[in-house]
Amino acid sequence: MAPSRIARRYLPLALLLAVAAYQMWRVEVDGLTRWRGGGFGMYSSVHYGESEVWIGFSRGEGLNFVPMTTAGTVEARLLLPRCRVFPTEESLEELALYITPGAGALQIWRPRLDPETLAFDRELLAEYRR
Repeated sequence: MAPSRIARRYLPLALLLAVAAYQMWRVEVDGLTRWRGGGFGMYSSVHYGESEVWIGFSRGEGLNFVPMTTAGTVEARLLLPRCRVFPTEESLEELALYITPGAGALQIWRPRLDPETLAFDRELLAEYRR
């Protein structure tokens, strides 16, 4: 076969494999969810809702956590999806600048299926405390 014919035949496959490998690397190294970035691997995990952002308010000696359902400011609305998909301490720290001043902590939780009990559970992905 001619080199151009080989390239036309195998280049799409090579690109697809490169994108899939990059997605799998981001899942393992950066904690990106398998459902984002092209969807490679989305059938290899249970997708039970989105990651949840919880805000901790000071209450006595500890914190009382409540789910963050909406964000008030434009900046917070733009940051909230990024925090859910790509949770890092830096992104939570940035989000904390735009939420209620009384909040003492932010947490990102991902729902997951416990393989032993077959019950839905949550896994803490990231946390930021003021």
